[in-house]
Amino acid sequence: MFEAYDPIFPISGHDPKSMTDKEYLSLSRFSVPLLPKPQIKRLEDPPQFWYAVIPEFVYELGRPQSAVSKADRVPGKILVSEKQASKMTYQASLFAQDEKDAEVYQYEKNFRRQLKARLLDHKIVTQIVRETTLAPGRFLKAGTDQPKRRVEDPATIAWKLSTGSYYKSGGRPWQLAGVRPGVCYVGLVYKQQPQNEDHRYACCAAQMFLADGEGVVFRGALGPWYNPDTRQYHLDADAAYRLASTVIAEYKNKHDCEPTELFIHAQSRFDDAEWEGFHSACSGATNPVGVQIGDAWDDLKLFRPGNYPVIRGTALIVSARAGYLWTSGYVPRLDTYMGPDTPNPLHIVIRRGDASIQTVMADVLALSKINFNSCLFNDRLPVTLRFANAIGEILTAAPLHSEPMLPFKHYI
Repeated sequence: MFEAYDPIFPISGHDPKSMTDKEYLSLSRFSVPLLPKPQIKRLEDPPQFWYAVIPEFVYELGRPQSAVSKADRVPGKILVSEKQASKMTYQASLFAQDEKDAEVYQYEKNFRRQLKARLLDHKIVTQIVRETTLAPGRFLKAGTDQPKRRVEDPATIAWKLSTGSYYKSGGRPWQLAGVRPGVCYVGLVYKQQPQNEDHRYACCAAQMFLADGEGVVFRGALGPWYNPDTRQYHLDADAAYRLASTVIAEYKNKHDCEPTELFIHAQSRFDDAEWEGFHSACSGATNPVGVQIGDAWDDLKLFRPGNYPVIRGTALIVSARAGYLWTSGYVPRLDTYMGPDTPNPLHIVIRRGDASIQTVMADVLALSKINFNSCLFNDRLPVTLRFANAIGEILTAAPLHSEPMLPFKHYI
């Protein structure tokens, strides 16, 4: 699918030691072959997703802290520094060439994030795989017969790739049983994106998940959502209203009616203005509930007699609106615990709206089982928050020329 590109990416006028330049050109060479061509568009059954097999040299040189050996470096110089480029985001330069030279800094230094971000506008789904995952025996440590990288056993790799491929090509590997009709789950995503050296600015997005595991990501507004004092993110009333309205409209488009229950999951609390915006977007037919989900690493430990830790799904309810939930632990059906340490609970609090804490916890436990990409028996976090950081990083990894409203599979 890709030809083997020269690992040296000389760019006239730029510092060859700057990984930003090499990643920018490298990603251009990887993403261009994937873009829709006329002959692809004319196919009756075009590809639904692409495998991107990453050569090992790209992995080694395409990370933010990677360095090119001195023997392979190409002389060059920086015409526009990163600080100067950042200033141009709010104060345009008088010289068009400076603006052009600064474009490279609009792209994330991480190879995977930038590739995913570049393909959002083109609605291309990818599965990124390293060469060493597919053929570990071909990449050995110098002077030995040992693989350079330890990977999982072939059966596990085949299982994960097959299930991920099935999901990304439009299938559902499994579906939750007994889910209430009319329920919609939303996870809030934030990623800091400073403007004019103002670190309060962040990009907001929402992940919507339905009972069948289908997910859609909506990009929200850029604004001063981050509070450095509390280290929490909060939308204003207008931004919250627009985001919730978009989610409800999409749900109505799929089901011809509004959801009866809208659970909004966040890692922060909900302030008054923010919740007023969410609540105003809901008609009388929809009951909005704001749920804060956080780690409880140091709050408490729970032990049980025997060789295995606490059973997955154990809950300690401390009030009508709060409790602790163990989403990892011993699974009787499998007769094992898939983890190295004593499992830690999640702290779950109903901050806004009305709902049963038992119902909220059961939903969170169920949502920890629909990570179709890794195909794990369960995750520790519900899918509404499990990929929040990764989605935020992709949304800000490259300039977007449209407001994407794409299925969740474009981001994983």
